[in-house]
Amino acid sequence: MAKISLKLDELIDGVMLRHDMTALTAAHAGDGSGPATRAAVLQLLKARLAGGRKIAEAMLR
Repeated sequence: MAKISLKLDELIDGVMLRHDMTALTAAHAGDGSGPATRAAVLQLLKARLAGGRKIAEAMLR
């Protein structure tokens, strides 16, 4: 059976995700564990996950 090469880096850019998460924690006071920071990180992760799903669906077509 032929293996399909997974291009996970095309689904979610890990470097950019780390950069954006670092920027979010720097933008909020404290150590990054506050409710405002957690909410912002959650929204970022949901957006990136949705974008990754769209790319994966396009790859499957």
